[in-house]
Amino acid sequence: MRKIAAIILSILMFTGCAVADKNDIMNLLSSPQLSKRESRIVASLNEYLQSKILLKYPKRGNSISPVQIVDLNGDGKKQAVVLYSDPNTGGNLRLAVLGQADDGWQVISDREGYGTELYKIDFANITGDGRKRIVVGYTFSDGSNKFLSVYLGGSEDIDNSVTYSCRDFTVGDITGDGISDMVYAGASGDNRHTTITLLTCENGELVQKARAEIPFKNRKVTSIALTKNEYSENNGLVVDCSTPDHVVHTVYYYYGLSATRQPEETRDNTTEEENRENYPAAEETESAEKENQTEEMCLVAMPNRDIAKYWNEDYNLVSIDLDMDKFYETAGIIKTSEDGYAALMDWTSYRCKTPVRKYLGICRVKEGIFFPVPVEWENRIEICGTEAGGNVIDAKTGETLLDFAVVTVRDEIGDNIMYSTVGTLQVKFVFSEQVSDTQRSFITENLTYLK
Repeated sequence: MRKIAAIILSILMFTGCAVADKNDIMNLLSSPQLSKRESRIVASLNEYLQSKILLKYPKRGNSISPVQIVDLNGDGKKQAVVLYSDPNTGGNLRLAVLGQADDGWQVISDREGYGTELYKIDFANITGDGRKRIVVGYTFSDGSNKFLSVYLGGSEDIDNSVTYSCRDFTVGDITGDGISDMVYAGASGDNRHTTITLLTCENGELVQKARAEIPFKNRKVTSIALTKNEYSENNGLVVDCSTPDHVVHTVYYYYGLSATRQPEETRDNTTEEENRENYPAAEETESAEKENQTEEMCLVAMPNRDIAKYWNEDYNLVSIDLDMDKFYETAGIIKTSEDGYAALMDWTSYRCKTPVRKYLGICRVKEGIFFPVPVEWENRIEICGTEAGGNVIDAKTGETLLDFAVVTVRDEIGDNIMYSTVGTLQVKFVFSEQVSDTQRSFITENLTYLK
């Protein structure tokens, strides 16, 4: 369980979402130190520009390094991709690609991007030729707008690119052909709905493969991620979106067949009289249904998978793969303490025909930290919150099973006292005698951020 918690923390700590005091979490943690190779790459770029650049760290993604080293051309030779800003010139971020030379690293290409901050960066084989294209999400300091830029020309021609305004995006094989696709969320023409667009690369150009409209007005997409599902062998999509009053919805999609109405001009022009003469009534109905239906590949919403979550904070409960089985879980709020400081929630996987609950636990709303509790506690506990902590009470006996508090120092020791740390926060747990050692370990070892 400790391993799962560590993996979750590594994913969530660097999402770039707001913490309790609304400062970026990077201000609370020291920036990862560059390796010697990364330092040499940055030095080469500084020398090329005759300036000292400011590196930009991705707010989301699998890698938080400002220097990405990857084989873009599929020839075994590594290139370096650096997103940076130049304090001397200001303006938007810049993207530089460097290649290995006899005397170090040499700048191959360099161009301006579309925002002042780096949202996330990815590399994807979108053409099937084995070469990876650079995929960058740009944003601004307030995260108000995002731009998805796909550099189609490869490492030596980053001027050949296409950019989309978006709210979030993800990269992966959605269509099942073994080649990476892209999915992004953007506003519809009337700017009241959000559309999910699936892009594939054909003949060197990105084309729209499918599009779906989220069936709610005025929703802001906060996250798109790939998830396995039981409706299709292909990857599915889990899309989290929220309203200004903090109602969070999660919708699941997969790429598959869907029956749609044929256009009028493609329908059989046989008259009703001819049909009545040739077919019994039941056969007539069946035939008409088949005539007016055709199957096409599209983004299909998984049935009954619109999960509403009511949340009262300025950060969003995005779906995550809690147990690392590639099936994403979605948070549901069971009840919130009367004071609003704590909430009992569960994490359930809705990607399958029968939803599967994975975790039940307590969330400290202000800090956005979560720890699980034994599932057998669900129908027997009440939760209370305080400004710095809270407690879990046995509703039948009135006994306190667990006290918890966010603390700055380990001020007390004892047989029933345990401490757990996540990021810069330290939580003190005081257990009742009736809470077993196994239950205590389960709670404290899985403390994690939800931000």
